[in-house]
Amino acid sequence: MRQDHSKTILNNGITVLTESVDFVRSCAIGVFIQAGTRDERPEEEGIAHFIEHLIFKGTPSRSAFEIVDEIESAGGSLNAYTSKESTVLYARVLYDRIEKVLEIFADLLKNSLITDEDVRIERDIVLEELEETEDTPSDFSQDEFVRLMFPGHPIGRNILGSRESIPSFDRSKVLRFIRENYTAGRITVAAAGYLEHAELLDLVQRYFGDIPEGGAPAAECRITVPQDRQWRVKSRTAQAQLLYGRQAYPYTFTKRMEYMLLNAVLSAGMSSRLFQNIREKHGYAYSVYSFIDMFSDCGLFGIYAGVEKKKVNSVIDLIRREFADILRGGISESELARVKGQYEGNLLMGAESMYNRMERMGRNQMQFGQFISYQESLEKIRLVKSDDILELAEDLFREEAYHSYVLGS
Repeated sequence: MRQDHSKTILNNGITVLTESVDFVRSCAIGVFIQAGTRDERPEEEGIAHFIEHLIFKGTPSRSAFEIVDEIESAGGSLNAYTSKESTVLYARVLYDRIEKVLEIFADLLKNSLITDEDVRIERDIVLEELEETEDTPSDFSQDEFVRLMFPGHPIGRNILGSRESIPSFDRSKVLRFIRENYTAGRITVAAAGYLEHAELLDLVQRYFGDIPEGGAPAAECRITVPQDRQWRVKSRTAQAQLLYGRQAYPYTFTKRMEYMLLNAVLSAGMSSRLFQNIREKHGYAYSVYSFIDMFSDCGLFGIYAGVEKKKVNSVIDLIRREFADILRGGISESELARVKGQYEGNLLMGAESMYNRMERMGRNQMQFGQFISYQESLEKIRLVKSDDILELAEDLFREEAYHSYVLGS
């Protein structure tokens, strides 16, 4: 797979990445800002997500409606999201709307009005969003598990914020966070599709070149291990929400590919071990899967299951038994070939989406400071051996490292 990839860093520190693809007539564009939950002060929990909503409320030259209408009226789409370590604005448009997208994004970042009235309205909206999450046991339990697994650490904070923090947000707090974090040195503009690097570079320079470099990296915060091994929370829900996991590895982990494949053995599709054993064989859960969260300096590995309350301990026993079976018997060559095939297929089919290509570029830049080609990823996956995964499993599956959270005990 040929990838025509280019990278330039502007004088103010903004990184510009492009991947030219000549068999489409669309383009996906993303503005990646290295500012998220972990950059918030304790009393500001949720403000990064709050700002992501707020900047779409309007600028001196555009109303909230006009911001989206200029893109959607031409068949494109515009959106944003906030994560623990980043805020991302993104759009997918026809190639002749590329300049319009960049001009709008720059307008949002530099000129959002952020009125007191907008702040007041948005506080109510985000509180409603928080309540919706709290009314969804699977979402609520996973947010709580992350909080408990990273005590006192910003990674443990809820991206949406809290009932205490959200009402305290005002215009001055919002502007301070933007001023300190939405700076050029933290911004990457990535685009994939029907485009030329030189042309996109000129546009980014024109619209983003005056953003000040500024900005210091997020303050270091020491990772501490939770003192409690288990948490049980009563609930009126019919089903219990089980989280079983441990603190794990950052995204710079040298055995990243082995880690992803081991997770796939447990949880990739209906042929995976957890699905076949806990759901199909025993019928203990409709939804069961393992997951990986990787951050700059820490990570989380866990297993989620929605189960009948009286079967929680049985499911934990089955999870532990699955770990023991892998440690005792390893991963067969046929099973390894299956999960490698799943990974390769998902990677290559994902490459058909310009959004996926753009997102991959931006993520690689923020996490590793470089572009990683699809071919390089495929080659690394193909080199992984069963013994490599078993060696990782011996560390990952240490029982004393695990904690459990049950909502609905």
